[in-house]
Amino acid sequence: MPLFSARPWARPATGVAAGAAHPSAEGGRKRPWLAGAEVFGVNMGLWAYSRYIAKEDWAYISCESIKANFRNGFEYDDDGFFTNFFMHPYNGLYFYNAARSLGMTYAESSLYTLGGCLMWEMFLENQAPSTNDLVTTVAGGVYFGELAYRMTSLILDDTATGANRAWREILAFLINPMRGLNRLILGETRRTSDVNLQVRAPVDGYVALTSAFVLTREDPQIGSAGTAVELDFLYGERFTYGAGRKPFDLIIFKGGLRMDGRWAHTDIDSHALVWGHESHNGNGGGRLIGLFQHFDYLSNELIDFGGTSLAGGVVSFFPLSTGGKLELRTSAQLGALLISATENIRFPETSSEYHYGMGPMIKLDARLAHERWGWLSLRFNHYRSYAIEGNNSADRPSHDFLSVLKTHYGVAIRRGVGIRLEYSWYFRQNYSEGYDRVDTTLSHLGLSLTLGFS
Repeated sequence: MPLFSARPWARPATGVAAGAAHPSAEGGRKRPWLAGAEVFGVNMGLWAYSRYIAKEDWAYISCESIKANFRNGFEYDDDGFFTNFFMHPYNGLYFYNAARSLGMTYAESSLYTLGGCLMWEMFLENQAPSTNDLVTTVAGGVYFGELAYRMTSLILDDTATGANRAWREILAFLINPMRGLNRLILGETRRTSDVNLQVRAPVDGYVALTSAFVLTREDPQIGSAGTAVELDFLYGERFTYGAGRKPFDLIIFKGGLRMDGRWAHTDIDSHALVWGHESHNGNGGGRLIGLFQHFDYLSNELIDFGGTSLAGGVVSFFPLSTGGKLELRTSAQLGALLISATENIRFPETSSEYHYGMGPMIKLDARLAHERWGWLSLRFNHYRSYAIEGNNSADRPSHDFLSVLKTHYGVAIRRGVGIRLEYSWYFRQNYSEGYDRVDTTLSHLGLSLTLGFS
């Protein structure tokens, strides 16, 4: 589906459809013992590097430290925000794909992720096992892991040969190292077949190269906020028409990296179907109702915020004209933050740079697309994070409300290439017992060159 088209997707011409019950759609023959050995090896390799090369204090383990971990139980740690809310989910990707790329299902691979995390927390650190690491590594690892598995399935092609095969295997390895390693071990990087057996699904999106400008309430001067690279796509078949839904066969992903001098600002806002039920009409419209997993990571001039959530939601498609020239897509999500973090702005004397929280979240998203006149999107997210640990919250309870509003208008210059105008607004309210409420805002203006893909 071209970037600015509103026409319904067709099923993929090659590969296995995302919802199809084909053995290769779950990774081929299962190798559970090899998967377990790889999870063990990943942990031991990282620990050996930390202990003997980096000489990290926490890596000096002993029988006594292991006994203490079991005796004392789990607690929240004060590791850095980036480590806990980005690197731990990324590490979980390795556990997940050690199993997923060796034939395990989504649910089975999730158990391997849990097992790998528990092994690390209980045995391979001399610090108390971490409650927050358990949540972010497992939930985030499953999210990143299945996302990486499906993205590399779009790249890999069992029928390709020569240079075409080589670049596909190399790119897939960079995105998903565990899957790339297992393809090398099993000889799949060189093996060809008459049919491409990779999981395939439609994908529609764009890469945006953006020049951004910032405006804040405290400093009402427009200034450069740097340049950004953004990725925005919808992956998956809208409707399977009786074939059944599978976890992550629909993914809505929006992410970006913006450079401001020597600072890097990151914004990831993504959710994927875990379980769903569809209803549809005869003209390509309908809705998908289900349970969705969300992953959020936001680091900009206003706030550091990270979280993983479960939400009930509905994604709807509304053709508004005959011939599919105009279509409205909406997504409404209501759920709970399993764990979140917002950076410490009130008590800089404390050891923790942020506090952990839980609370409700809501996301509303709408996109109106016309084949000729381009597309207009509007997105609103709201998070209410009530502190449960850190920030001296036991003595001075605090909580944060964060609202994010983004709107984009894009139009095609030529097929696949367009321009986009965007406006983003962030509003944070911080409440701390015994202190006045603090309200802060940040807004961005941006102009982008977009490169569409489908």
